[in-house]
Order: sequence, then C-alpha cells, then structure tokens
Amino acid sequence: MNRKRPTAKELGKIRAWIISLNPEQRQKLRELRTKVWWWRWGEIRHAFKNPTYPTRFTCSFSQKAERIARNYELMRRSTGGEIFTENYLELSRTERTIAYTIWSAAYEPPYRQVFDANKKPTLLGWTDDPHRIEWNLFLDDRTLQEAFIEYINRYRTVQGISPRHRLKGKKFRGVSWNYIEILDCIKFGIVTKPNPGQRSAASVARRLAKEFFDAYNEAIRAYNERFDPLDDFLSLGDFEEIEQF
Repeated sequence: MNRKRPTAKELGKIRAWIISLNPEQRQKLRELRTKVWWWRWGEIRHAFKNPTYPTRFTCSFSQKAERIARNYELMRRSTGGEIFTENYLELSRTERTIAYTIWSAAYEPPYRQVFDANKKPTLLGWTDDPHRIEWNLFLDDRTLQEAFIEYINRYRTVQGISPRHRLKGKKFRGVSWNYIEILDCIKFGIVTKPNPGQRSAASVARRLAKEFFDAYNEAIRAYNERFDPLDDFLSLGDFEEIEQF
C-alpha cells in the first residue's frame, strides 16, 4: 500500500520554504521531525503500510490504530493537553484501550455465513465454503471492500494462488497528521505568519483538539471511578514494605 507521493512542484515548494527559515527555525523543525513527530519515522511509516509486519512496538499499526493515535496526539495539542506528556507509542495498554473506546466505532461484522445445503463440487481457483455469504449493507464501502479482499485472500493462501497485478490501481492515502504539524509549527515559531489556509487548518485543529481533550478526560474519569487506583499498586507486593520508601 503506497501513500500519495508529493509531486516535483510540491517538493520544490517545501524546499524553498525550508531554505527561507532562519537557522533556529530549521533546527527546531529538525527536532520536531526526528524527536516529536514519531509518525514520520521510517520504521513507523513502514509499519502503517504493513500492519502485520512485526515491530519492536507493542501497539497495533492498522489504519484504525493510526486514526486513534492521530486523535490522541491532536488531543495533546489542546489547551491543557500538555498534562499528557507521553506520546501514543509510550502509552500503557490500559491507556491505549481507553483511547480505543473513544475513537473506535463499535464492531459490526461485514458479512455473515449461512449454511448452503446445495454445495457445489470444489474446483481449483474457486472458493470452497459450505456457507452462503450475506453482506452487511449498512457498512461503508471501504470496510466491505477490505473484508471481501481479506476473505478472498484466505482462499488464495490455502490454494497457493497469487493475485494478478496486486498493487496496480491500489491507493492508500492513510491518515493525515497535518493538523498536528501545523499547530506545532505555529507554536514553536517555525510558521510565524500563517497563510489563510494554515490559519483555517489551525482553527479546525484547535476545535478538534478541544473535543478530543474533553472526551479523553471524561473517559479517564469514568475509568478511575470504576477501578480503584490502589489495586495495581497493592498487587506489586507487600504494602508495608513498599510504604517504607
């Protein structure tokens, strides 16, 4: 799956803009790209393009996970969001689960299987399933298309069949992180005079960040009310021994 590559004209504009920055601004931009904007790291981009590929990270890199990670990072850019000092990769499993409960829609199966008593003989190159497939028409096109391809690829794997022109015509736009990056560039003085497009994007980004911040705070509050925070602490060992420190 390939993201849309910038054109030569777009790359030229980016280079011209970087050249126009003073040394301090270029240094700050370099720090953001290498230390803060983790979604730009090569291994992360590769993981998002190949979600099933093993990585050194414990979190998922599916497209759904990327959208949730983007929302969490945008939430951190809200007023008050600086209290969340850990980036998405550094979150505990519980914290990531809370983020999933907010920004992941409830799962609906894309299809169901109904037993077909009049099963036809198996032929090489055809799916072999004793069930009739019924598709969930309430789901969006992308979800149905991905489920269909996943269903078909299971049979291809079993029969050792490779699809023809696998990548031809296949587009993957991924999740946009532009809102976060424009807010960071304005905050750290890299963009000092935003153009109308940048001002509009920053305005939308701040509104979304506030919504995400409120939702995440509410989810954290609800979680803390359901579970006693001392439970995990006491499970570490003898409380009296720990209390001495």
